[in-house]
Amino acid sequence: MFRIIPEQGEVVKRVFAMYLAGESAYGIAKCLKQEGVFGQEGSPMCDSTIKDMVTNPAYTGTMVLQKWYFTEAHVRKHNKGELPSYHVEGMYEPLVSTEELRRAIEIREKRAGEMKNAHPVLTRFSGLMKCGNCGGGVSRRTTNGTKAWRCNTSERKGMTACDVHKVFEEELEAAARHVVGEIDDAEFRQTVRQIFVHDDRIVFHFADGKEKAVPRKREYLNGLDGFSGKLFCGTCGKSLKRKAAKTGPKGRFLFCQNPQCPSHPKKLSEADFRRVASKMLGTSDCESAFVESVRRAVLSDNDVTFELKDGKVKTWQRK
Repeated sequence: MFRIIPEQGEVVKRVFAMYLAGESAYGIAKCLKQEGVFGQEGSPMCDSTIKDMVTNPAYTGTMVLQKWYFTEAHVRKHNKGELPSYHVEGMYEPLVSTEELRRAIEIREKRAGEMKNAHPVLTRFSGLMKCGNCGGGVSRRTTNGTKAWRCNTSERKGMTACDVHKVFEEELEAAARHVVGEIDDAEFRQTVRQIFVHDDRIVFHFADGKEKAVPRKREYLNGLDGFSGKLFCGTCGKSLKRKAAKTGPKGRFLFCQNPQCPSHPKKLSEADFRRVASKMLGTSDCESAFVESVRRAVLSDNDVTFELKDGKVKTWQRK
């Protein structure tokens, strides 16, 4: 049997008691934050975390197997009946009773029913958008009149949690026209089941089970590419800049622009970096592979280190 950490167990019991007493998930999260109670990752809990807690059967001592699964596109998804799930009782010390869990679920469902969105479909893309990197939702935001779709995980927890860049609605509309042509919103929503946004492509999954990827165009990314935000100085840890050198060979170079860096590493041409990335990642399409598998790359005087998302590290020795 798994053991409960006493301090965390008391927090769970308190959350359930407050929720069953009529407190909102937002109010509970705000109260815990004010008291300095944080989640397992060391950050304040949000209302969605509280909602997940009060509907989680694990707190009754039951382990649910196959709560998540991976699609053929290698995207992690919550199992909502697509595959069977299995309940194993007695795996944990129960923190709440099954009756308390049942009541909490009823309260959440009742509140959700009372607060339905008056405009459930705002655009043809609403409810279809997913992040191809973390699998989270993607929401529409308007800034200074410009509409863009942003990963919710990245927006809430920062680029360290998910590094997919926003997709402008203009780009999304162009990609949609490319794959389905000029059709009305009703037909579009019948044809397209889901849309996954990656840094280098937008993937449309259709109702008939097929899918089609559209490469993202750089004019929409304001100069960003698959390497943006992932290149760092091995001395000071700051992000590297890319621009043409004033003298010497033509082309852009990677270099540290931090004035407080104690020892700037030797600059490396962007062309050479791409060749190194292709070699280390084993593909000529190094940018797509970099987006999919590399968390960050660190440039030092003697080497370039690729820190992969699966925890592995690859190092290229500079000549």
